[in-house]
Amino acid sequence: MLELNRIERRSMPRLPVPAGPSGRALRLDRKAWLAAAKSGAWTPDRVVHLVGSLNETVFAYLRPATDALAQAGVEQCVVMIDEPRSVHFRERLDGRVLVAVSSAEPGLLRRWKSSRDVFRRTLLARPPTAVHLHGLTAWLLGAGPALQTNPKVRLYYSPQGATLPGWTRALGAVLQGLSRVLHRESAHRAILVTNMPDAAVTVVKSNELKVIESPVHSVFPGTLLSPAVRPLMVTSGPARSLASALQFAQMAILLGDEQLGLTFRWIGRAEGESKAVLDAAGVGVFDATGERERARHLACGWIYLAGEVTPETRRQLVEAMALGLPCVAVDSPAARALIRNGATGFLCRDSVMIRYAIADLIHSPELRRRIGSAAKRVALERFGEDRFRDSVLSTYASDSV
Repeated sequence: MLELNRIERRSMPRLPVPAGPSGRALRLDRKAWLAAAKSGAWTPDRVVHLVGSLNETVFAYLRPATDALAQAGVEQCVVMIDEPRSVHFRERLDGRVLVAVSSAEPGLLRRWKSSRDVFRRTLLARPPTAVHLHGLTAWLLGAGPALQTNPKVRLYYSPQGATLPGWTRALGAVLQGLSRVLHRESAHRAILVTNMPDAAVTVVKSNELKVIESPVHSVFPGTLLSPAVRPLMVTSGPARSLASALQFAQMAILLGDEQLGLTFRWIGRAEGESKAVLDAAGVGVFDATGERERARHLACGWIYLAGEVTPETRRQLVEAMALGLPCVAVDSPAARALIRNGATGFLCRDSVMIRYAIADLIHSPELRRRIGSAAKRVALERFGEDRFRDSVLSTYASDSV
């Protein structure tokens, strides 16, 4: 059974680009896109996305990417494999995006078969010019039907969620196999990689690899800082990430003496054991889920205190940087990929270094301002929405990545 919860628009004008929510025209650098359209070269008029396991990390790419394509007038359909977990994500997609889900089948294999059938029928209903497979499950279920339906279709693949060391080895093998398929079938196919940890990127040896990092929402750089009266350490993380909660709780206990007079606040949902751990350490929990609410609570902080940076917590650190908060993070390769020590934040190997960094920032408003401003500038240059839209549109418009 094919269930559609959006009205499909069969014909959508590609130019001019429509106005944004505020009524002003969206500023898109679409030189490659427009040049291809004017010259009669390939530009997509319909893109089908097949999405595997959907979480906030994956959605942090999917939503702005589909927004960028919808704003450029590209018709899209998103087919959800993990339907039970996708309900609240579907409601947050652009209204111009068609969403298809399979019937709720018991058992993993039956659900995969049902999703594959829905995907195949979606391809046959109106053949797309491009197919984007999000995640390993999507590639396993969707690559075959996509190529069988149209051997010339442009195939994009995003291995979201490949975060563990074992996954990086499997990821390299998957991408190499996919690359061979693409080179054999068509010279016009590309591999699009997003939301990948740096360790996973290093194992991919392909000339057809492009990394597009998920953008930071514009509400964060647009929110003014309003620091609390007392020094406030803030952080954020996944609702059920016990590791993140434990790290922040340990820091609160180690640093929470009267000498520095610190208070600690977790911004976002915390559930189960995570909530219990934070409560026991005297950490305030503010259940802020939306971007605007999260930015407002983060803006009250003096310092953003990050534990080990993972793909799940990386987005929250970028949001704090874009807000202009000085950030102190546990030193790791993932943290070094975002923060330049002493210039855009502080990287610390142990609790003693964290304490010194926090003390310096608390006692020097000028240092907090300088570090926060530098972090904000770097975050906007690298993760700004305009840059993301340009990257997405140029990737889909080009003959290669």
